[in-house]
Amino acid sequence: GEYEAATFHFQQLLEKKPNHYNALNRLIMLLRRAGKLQEVPRFLKLAENLNSRASMDAGLSFCKGIYYRYTNNPREALNAFYQARQDHEWGPRSIVHMIEIYLNPDNEAVFAPSSGADDDNNSLHRTSSTANQQDYSESSVQALNSARELLKELPKDNAKSKILECYLLMHTKNKSNIEQALQTLLNLLNNTS
Repeated sequence: GEYEAATFHFQQLLEKKPNHYNALNRLIMLLRRAGKLQEVPRFLKLAENLNSRASMDAGLSFCKGIYYRYTNNPREALNAFYQARQDHEWGPRSIVHMIEIYLNPDNEAVFAPSSGADDDNNSLHRTSSTANQQDYSESSVQALNSARELLKELPKDNAKSKILECYLLMHTKNKSNIEQALQTLLNLLNNTS
């Protein structure tokens, strides 16, 4: 009902004005809920084809980041969000998504080396289970450090930043950090109720 009607209207709008990135962002969200993300590339292509500088547009980069994130392509999502992160309008949202990707345990292998010829050389020096374990722990530390640096770019006084900071503390798996995060979250909950 409502989702189909909204999706139809956003699609009609984007057929006429492909660079309306707020509409494109909402369409991506609607199509995600409907399980129809395979329809998104057509609208991304329409926006890209609008002009030669579209690939430099932060709004389009943000929308690509959203699409890649929701199609389980965290590396491409991070690249797209990175392009949008300096923009006044799209930057803060891009940074939030980047932090969430870095802290998502399902994306643990974002920094892990992809399988290739170089990996074969490394396997000569370590057993594969030891190599994988070391790669994952190194990638986890790298992801944590990246998230920490990105968090510094967000305003400290809003609830979303505080929640992300708590996620970061919990991700360290340090008991005192987790207790600190729990206390901060409880304080946020008590202040909003």
